[in-house]
Amino acid sequence: MADSPNPDPLNEKAPDNDGELKAVEAQFRAGDLIGALAGFERLAELGSAPAMTWLGYMYLYGKGVVVDTAIAFDWFSKAAQAEDAEAMTWIGYIYFSGIGVPTDEAAALQWYLKASEAGDAEGQHRLAWMLEKVGQLEEAECWIRKAAGQGYSASVRWVRGRSAYDLLCAKRYDEALAILKTLSDEGSAWAHERLGWMYWHGHGVRKDTDQSIQHYEAAYDGGQVSAANVLGGLYFRKGRPETALLWWRKATENPISILYWQYRVTKTHSQLEAYPGESDALLIEAADAGHVIAKRDIALRMMKGQRSFGTRLEGLRAWFKVFPYAIRIVMNDEHDERLQ
Repeated sequence: MADSPNPDPLNEKAPDNDGELKAVEAQFRAGDLIGALAGFERLAELGSAPAMTWLGYMYLYGKGVVVDTAIAFDWFSKAAQAEDAEAMTWIGYIYFSGIGVPTDEAAALQWYLKASEAGDAEGQHRLAWMLEKVGQLEEAECWIRKAAGQGYSASVRWVRGRSAYDLLCAKRYDEALAILKTLSDEGSAWAHERLGWMYWHGHGVRKDTDQSIQHYEAAYDGGQVSAANVLGGLYFRKGRPETALLWWRKATENPISILYWQYRVTKTHSQLEAYPGESDALLIEAADAGHVIAKRDIALRMMKGQRSFGTRLEGLRAWFKVFPYAIRIVMNDEHDERLQ
């Protein structure tokens, strides 16, 4: 979803019939900010709510004037009082972001709700995003579909992504593939991640590790941090341990298993250790964090006489403690985070 309201406050609205307002907008877009400022001020004094919203935007971002968030808020408030839905969205954004006011998500939510009920597509999109955060998924979807119905681009992409997701769940991979390719071409990190998964497993496409890696890397660059875990595994399987280790060092999800996989790489490629003995330190850290297979490996190393980890008797005791759990995890959940 969008990170800030549309920098062109009128971009998502139908054309305004006020010819003078249109002319001033054209001045703004042509770069005549001083002239546009004067034009919007004159129209605002005549009661034009859209002109008030433009003034709020110009003061908020310093377009032709020195940034003044207090004046910006005042203009947005006047426009909102005149029932300008877009101004309501801007006020919600100001409260959400804490621009010149204390951050207040409850106030932001209420302003986004007002804007949404008044028909502003961006307000509907932002309201949906906030509702999704608090788990009100059905209501969130309702609002985002309303925004998509008005052609709001971010909402349209969301709806298409949801369609692709539903198709993937139904194993209608060919249909999902077409949507995902379009979304990825438009820069969707989520779509790149899904395409990476499809090329990895050969769903709807021929298995292609290189294509999978390409899409997962694009997903990571687009903000899908979970892609780092997968990229580590893909490079590891390609026999490129140094690159695998780089990705696993970036990974933030499944931290317990990532510790174990870093151990696996550094154990067999000691030249990749960040410092001498890092391999053993990673194994111990993974075991202490609860990784069952790491605990098993330590038990085996003690049983083989590696006294830096403990005695053979301690290893035998540790083995009998760990073994049933390792079997249970493999039998019941092959995707358990501690085993990946």
